Amino acid sequence: MNINAILDMTRIIIKANFVDKNLLPTKEIITDSLNDMCQKFDISLTADLLKSKVDILSLNFSVEIEGASPVLSDNKDHLEWLPQNRGDIKWKFWNRYEKYLLQDKGLPEKSVKSINRTTDQVLSLLENPSRAGTWDRRGLVVGSVQSGKTGNYTGLICKAADAGYKVIVVLAGIHNDLRAQSQLRLDEGFLGYESNIDGDGPRKRIGVGYIDPTPKVNTITNRSENGDFQRSAASQFNIEPDQIPLLFVVKKNKSILDNLNSWVSTFADPGSKKVKDTSILVIDDEADQASVDTAEDDPSTINKLIRKLLSSFEKSAYVGYTATPFANVLISDSKDHQNHGEDLFPKSFILSLPVPSNYVGPHKIFSADADQDYPIIKSLSSDIDDSSQWVSKTHKKDLIPTYHGVERIPPCLERAIFSFLLSVSARTIRGDENKHNSMLIHVTRFKDVQLEVAAQVMDCIDDIRAKINHEGDKEDSILSKLNKLWNDDYIPTTEAIRGNVDIQWGCIKKEIISTLDKLEVKTINGSSKDGLDYLREDFPECVIAIGGDKLSRGLTLEGLSVSYFLRQSKMYDTLMQMGRWFGYRPRYDDLCRLFTNTSMVSNFQSILMASEELVEELNEMSELGMTPKDFGLKVKVHPGLLVTNKMKMRNTREVDVSFASGVAESTAINPRDIEKNWESLNNFLSVCGLNNIQHSKKLNNSYIKRNWSDIFYAHSVKGLNVANFLAEFRTHDSSRAVIPEIIAKYINAQISNNELIDWTVVVHSGTGSKVQLNNDLSIKSSQRKVLSIDDEKITFRRLASKNDEFIDLTDDEIIKKVKIWESRDKTSIKPKDVHSRQIRSKSKGLIMFYIIEPLNEDKEVIQLDYPLVGFMVSFPRSTTAKTVKYRVNNVWIKENMS
Repeated sequence: MNINAILDMTRIIIKANFVDKNLLPTKEIITDSLNDMCQKFDISLTADLLKSKVDILSLNFSVEIEGASPVLSDNKDHLEWLPQNRGDIKWKFWNRYEKYLLQDKGLPEKSVKSINRTTDQVLSLLENPSRAGTWDRRGLVVGSVQSGKTGNYTGLICKAADAGYKVIVVLAGIHNDLRAQSQLRLDEGFLGYESNIDGDGPRKRIGVGYIDPTPKVNTITNRSENGDFQRSAASQFNIEPDQIPLLFVVKKNKSILDNLNSWVSTFADPGSKKVKDTSILVIDDEADQASVDTAEDDPSTINKLIRKLLSSFEKSAYVGYTATPFANVLISDSKDHQNHGEDLFPKSFILSLPVPSNYVGPHKIFSADADQDYPIIKSLSSDIDDSSQWVSKTHKKDLIPTYHGVERIPPCLERAIFSFLLSVSARTIRGDENKHNSMLIHVTRFKDVQLEVAAQVMDCIDDIRAKINHEGDKEDSILSKLNKLWNDDYIPTTEAIRGNVDIQWGCIKKEIISTLDKLEVKTINGSSKDGLDYLREDFPECVIAIGGDKLSRGLTLEGLSVSYFLRQSKMYDTLMQMGRWFGYRPRYDDLCRLFTNTSMVSNFQSILMASEELVEELNEMSELGMTPKDFGLKVKVHPGLLVTNKMKMRNTREVDVSFASGVAESTAINPRDIEKNWESLNNFLSVCGLNNIQHSKKLNNSYIKRNWSDIFYAHSVKGLNVANFLAEFRTHDSSRAVIPEIIAKYINAQISNNELIDWTVVVHSGTGSKVQLNNDLSIKSSQRKVLSIDDEKITFRRLASKNDEFIDLTDDEIIKKVKIWESRDKTSIKPKDVHSRQIRSKSKGLIMFYIIEPLNEDKEVIQLDYPLVGFMVSFPRSTTAKTVKYRVNNVWIKENMS
């Protein structure tokens, strides 16, 4: 009996005795259960191994799924079919995949249940593959970056095959290695055998094949780098409705898609030019990349070829998967072409995947509370000369990176490499010695420059190896620097995230040499022969991966713990996809580090705000029964998504904005406006009639935790007064989504519609120094880390946490919303998943002020002549929201789109 079997049986016992009875198993219960099972089968575990396995089981039972799966759908010409047919379908592919996720992959049960539920939703929104006649369904599934979209669409493919879909095409990125990675995962989760076995011999079983080898499926592509679609391989197969399913995993490449379409056409009916009686399901992974039509007249190549593939079948279904849906929902819903059919707008549905609590996403890393709760960002603001002198923001492909005239890496990158050595060593001590470990260095898109960077990184590693063996612990030695980094950074970070430090420096010191011995440096780009071999079981990868575009989308870096990221982009979708550091970090999230510059942090915070609001908008629109077309219109007028492709802006400088269901936070100020803003705030507060409210207990509702001490608070402030104040307030000219003058125009527009007439005004109480307001009132300032500061601009972290917006809402209002959602989604909803903007009355707005005490990188107070004022405005939803227009000049275009 091996340890994995012991874990499986322990998991089953705990589930039956606790989880199924709605009881949460504590670590003590899990430890006792595992010990009992080990004793039963006479297996002995060391203390470290026991702790490691208990951590794994604890994670399995502690994960929560945050939120439901809101859906926007248009069921015109759609026949509901799944509920009445479910009992007649033999779920052979799905049942073995479900067992594989639970037993082999060790996914938490609630995560697997969530995959089951969401794939059922998507399958039901597609058409019954047995439905006669011609039909076409097109949808979009939105999930977070690195959050498990591949696992979700694998589950959908399994269910679609069970239901009767015969041709399944997965469009897997634009690079060979990403396509091969997708094929590998489908081999494990759907095929059940290795797809690269040639000849007539037996296929090697893997993944689901070990659970049940009987479900049969053929693949015309394979897992090798060159395993894409080939006509010679396809000639062995037919497209027939009574045959077993056919799987294609292909790149979005002109020649590949041309060949695929040409092969499909040989099975088409001569008259209709369509394949009859056979249903096709196309899964478009990274659906916003290459698939979207960017041409003005004739469709762009890849877009045209995907549309041709779909229109070649009498029965077709298309499901795009992406974390950045902005381009997809901006596709014209009425754009048709005589030869190529409809565009890929998700006319049938848009579904948002819920986020598990163990997912390390943008909110954990970039939220207002991240400095205290999840402090893994190592800002390069104090090292800005290091990075900019080495690889400048703008450079050419022949750059030779130098630091102070020498071809070597800067100290900030050396520190990142030190961090990687510590993180890998700590993971090994925790029992993950057989797990892959990766570090990402992304500083340039040019392949030649990447090679130069790789050479300098290898020189650094060689230097560390040479010195560490003979320097010992003397002052300023490698070990001394590592010890200091462990004490100054790793210990406090682990305490903040895990609550206690479980590893001592002495253990790390012993492991460092072993970590150095197995460390490799690889360049990952289209020209490099290096590759990431995550299939090796005998010798896991321990790699520093240096790359650019190839590492910035889709490709998963297993065991990624440290990222050094200098690449710049102002495009929201590009930035989000570059964030390879998002994902699941079981038992080592406290060991992760992100080294990046302050402008990147600021940009990601803007993205976070905009993305959160769009998900909330999906919830609201789903509740109101709205369609994908409505969501596309919302994105067009979203104030946080003003940045778009330059080509789309080339003929206009006029921008439409709506703030309905939105939030606006001022996080960039011109220092020259600090005094004026302070005076404006005091003048505004003097007419608001603020009351000082002491509330050591929770205010108004019992669901949202608060630890504020005292605030100033005013009800029923006229919307006109709020608009007048905002019209005078000044933020920095570069602010994308927070232009007070435009917000004021929006408020005035809504007042004329009898909305936003009644406001709550709050002055937030923080943990900083006391500040005197007018009329001898005083309040504690809110400490925020400054991202950058100079004579022209001060930028700082987000102001508000999600809880701040609940200050004026009651228990009854929250419970009412929870009941509506539970009725709609047929599942339990936690109050924390409800957002205030979906509850707030249309007539009521909230403005909250923060008196900011700015802190530098060392958390020291930056002294200013006047208090620094920031604000957050929370808007209610509105079905009649008016948009306001304003014009942007070329300076704005350059600042926000370069």
